[in-house]
Amino acid sequence: GAGAAAGCRMISMISDLAGPGLAIVLALLGAVCFAGAAVLQHGAVSAGSRRDEDDRPGRVLSLRGLREITRRPGWLAGLALAGGGSTLHATALVLAPLSVVQPLGVLAVPIAVLLTAMRTDRRPAPGVVVGVLLSIAGVAVFVGAAAGTAVSSPPPDQATLIASLVVAGVVLALAGLGFARSGWIRCVACAMAGAAAFGLVSALVRAVSQSVIAGDVGPFELPVLAAVAGIAAAVLVGGWLVQQAFASGPPEV
Repeated sequence: GAGAAAGCRMISMISDLAGPGLAIVLALLGAVCFAGAAVLQHGAVSAGSRRDEDDRPGRVLSLRGLREITRRPGWLAGLALAGGGSTLHATALVLAPLSVVQPLGVLAVPIAVLLTAMRTDRRPAPGVVVGVLLSIAGVAVFVGAAAGTAVSSPPPDQATLIASLVVAGVVLALAGLGFARSGWIRCVACAMAGAAAFGLVSALVRAVSQSVIAGDVGPFELPVLAAVAGIAAAVLVGGWLVQQAFASGPPEV
């Protein structure tokens, strides 16, 4: 009703006033949270894999093993950090275009490398350092270019649904590859599948917020509720796939 419309106008005013600067800061803080969550949850999954013969590294993490792991304090602390990072990231997506906010999540990679080195008291390998530097440079160039050219606009009709179906197919294909193989292939495939699912979450959050703020759809209408259901499904599937990747490789992957 009128209250929802007033709320949408307020969000739009905040977005216009804040600009991409605040969104970038929030996205960077979110990346720090995601990196910490990855390191903590990877440690919990790895510890559980070493102790449980059914979930040793290189094998699929069973539901029983996952239930045991989710009771560990380190995993729960990682979940709290992931929730905080998701809140910061979602807020940034409301304030700035997806092409500005989403790449900043890649900075969780170098942060995770740093946290892992501090936790294990080992220096990262030269190849890892090169990858970190390339990641930082790539993100800086991309965000710098996108921040000056990105335009906020609601998605065209049916575009969100089509994109969701395409991404769902990609997630299924990568997950199938991951579970059919072992070792680093499983780690990379499951991590990519989880990343695709989380990317869909960001796209849906941005699309829904833009459509609601523009007044094209009400916050409790069917398209918004369907998008919220899609967000929930993608979060659950993506989270499960990332846990499978943790069981087969390092947290920065």
